[in-house]
Order: sequence, then C-alpha cells, then structure tokens
Amino acid sequence: MKLIETYSDIQFHMNSIRSLRKGFITNFYPDEFKSNLWISQKELFFEISTDTIFFFHKKDEFTRLFYSSTTLESLSYSLSAAKFEETLITDIVINNLSSPILTVFHLNGFKLYSSLVRMSKISQSNVFFYQSNEKIRNATLTDIQEIQILLTHNFDKYTEQIPVYEELEQWVIQSHLIVYELHSKIVGFLIYDLIGVTLYLRYWFVRPEYRDIKVGSELFREYLYRGKETKRQLFWVIQSNENAIKRYKHYGFEPENLYDLIMTNKNIQYETESN
Repeated sequence: MKLIETYSDIQFHMNSIRSLRKGFITNFYPDEFKSNLWISQKELFFEISTDTIFFFHKKDEFTRLFYSSTTLESLSYSLSAAKFEETLITDIVINNLSSPILTVFHLNGFKLYSSLVRMSKISQSNVFFYQSNEKIRNATLTDIQEIQILLTHNFDKYTEQIPVYEELEQWVIQSHLIVYELHSKIVGFLIYDLIGVTLYLRYWFVRPEYRDIKVGSELFREYLYRGKETKRQLFWVIQSNENAIKRYKHYGFEPENLYDLIMTNKNIQYETESN
C-alpha cells in the first residue's frame, strides 16, 4: 500500500485501468477538492492488483475502500487475493438490487451494513411563494465547531460520510449552510449544493427537543426557495428511515431506482437512524 501524493496520481492510476481496454468499472468518482484534502492529510493510499487498483481513504478507526477494475471477474480475483486486516467500508451504487457486483463482494467476505435510496423531483414551475423566517440565517465560520459536534453525534459515520472542518468551511463561504437559531442556540441546520440547474440536499438536522415547532419544515422551505430556479432537486436517504421518506414524499419527492449499498468486511451492526 503506497501513499497518493498528488491528485494527478489518482487520474494516472485510473487511466492505467482504462488503457487496458478490457472494460472499466469503478465506485470512485474523485472530487478534486476532497481528494486534495485527503492527500494533504496523508490519508489516501493505493494498491495495484491484477487489472485492478484499490484506493484507501484511512480515517480514524476505519478505511473507506474504492476500486477501479476492468471486469467483475478481475475485481473478484483482486478482492480474494488481498489481505485486508483493517475495517473496510465501501459504497456500491446500483440500479438493480440483484446486481452481480453484490455477489462479488458477498463472496469475498463483505456484508451489508446499510443502504440508501435516491429521491428526487422535477420542478414544474418556478413560482414559489415563501416568506423568509428571521430565525434562519447563513452559517458563519464561528458556527462550524458546533455544527461539527451535531454531525458527529447524530449522523452515522459509516453511512453518511460526515464532513470535516474544511468541507463545512466551503459550504459556509458559498452560503450553502443555513442554521435555525433560537435564543443564540443553533437548533437545526441544513447543508446543500447548487450545481447548474440541480439542487442537492446534503445534510438536514433538527435537535430532537425542537422537532415539534416546525424548525425542520422552515429550514426545508428555505432550502427549496433558494433553489426555486433549479429544474431538479435530489438527495440520498437511508432506506430504513421510513419517517424521513414519508416526510420527503410530502414535499413531492419520490424514490428513484438508484441505491447506495454500504458494505463492510467486519461484523458491524447499523444502529443510528438518519435524522
């Protein structure tokens, strides 16, 4: 296992698999900002196998596994030949729950930890009536530490890829992190990306003791208002979180035929429900 030293290294190794012209499958779609962040912290590694390259993001007590390979057969061979001792988490995005790639991972000792489904809606009209709530504001840099604590304590680290300070800082700078404040206390927040004509919900949270006074719905309406000119809105939600799915359907969202299965090579039980 060797350290990745530049973002170009990632592109080079992925292109080396493509250049074999035997096919190409991957679960690694590197974001340059996030990848450079991992590289600067010396957290990103790689290992070359037969027609396969593995990438490892080592953080805290577990490692997130990514792969690029030519075929399922090559990937299966490389997984079986590898000697993974650490706790691995890997994301498999599929549009068919009977996809053969799941068999590849099951046969090589991986188990399902949790799963997400993508939900979306297409905007039919740009008309949107909304009166801003004075308790909702853009987050500032001084809010980041408190938001980090809320994320760490209320979101599942394996499933929901909790952002680090630098990522939250970017959302603050872009004014894409909004908070609901009562009596100088952040009681809820929402994080989103707006890319072109698509609005992405990333994280949405309300402290449990404030969930009966419409804090969450006010944040969500602010989010939709900010993206009122977009044509499509989407996000991932944990499949077992039936309350959240019901809530999103109320806003006109529907599940897509696209799933993100989180798998692990260890006996880890999913416990935390998404908020």
